[in-house]
Amino acid sequence: MANVDIKIFENISIKEKLSFEKFDKDNYGDYVDENPEETKLNNFDMPRLVIVGYRNNKIVGLFLIYDREIEFEGKKIKMAGVGGVVTRVDCRRQGVMSQILQKFFSNYIFKYKFDIAVLCTDVKKLGKLYGRVGFVPLNRSYFYLNKNGVEKEETGGMVLGLNNKSVVAKILSSKTKLFVGESNF
Repeated sequence: MANVDIKIFENISIKEKLSFEKFDKDNYGDYVDENPEETKLNNFDMPRLVIVGYRNNKIVGLFLIYDREIEFEGKKIKMAGVGGVVTRVDCRRQGVMSQILQKFFSNYIFKYKFDIAVLCTDVKKLGKLYGRVGFVPLNRSYFYLNKNGVEKEETGGMVLGLNNKSVVAKILSSKTKLFVGESNF
């Protein structure tokens, strides 16, 4: 397995976001559960961070971090919404995304002082990948507001404790609705 270097882009411009979205579109694959109009309505927030993996100075994978402050059972929580996880088609099943996730969540995430990270995935298909970093299935839906202010439900959530691991235990054991803010990730 060839080594993957990572670079972290903070507070990207719209032009940078569009170039990363092109990579995403070109490499996302056959799993798309929304039409493009729904995606624009449900995913409209700008990421705080873009984590890009490189091999031989070429992008091989990336993911986005959305900075959210949410409230759960009366407590404020700083949450990293993880989205846009994609590996270049010809680099799949080579451990590329595992390296990118491991390096970021082991070495860099704590700088940003997030309490937890939340992502949405097909847990049966990709849960093992995220589990290697420490994510665990939420085992229930989470909720967000779309661009029109309509509450939307999302299944397949996974959660990771970062600077406040006890919050994850509380979220996992609670029946309280987990609301992650405006826009999905």
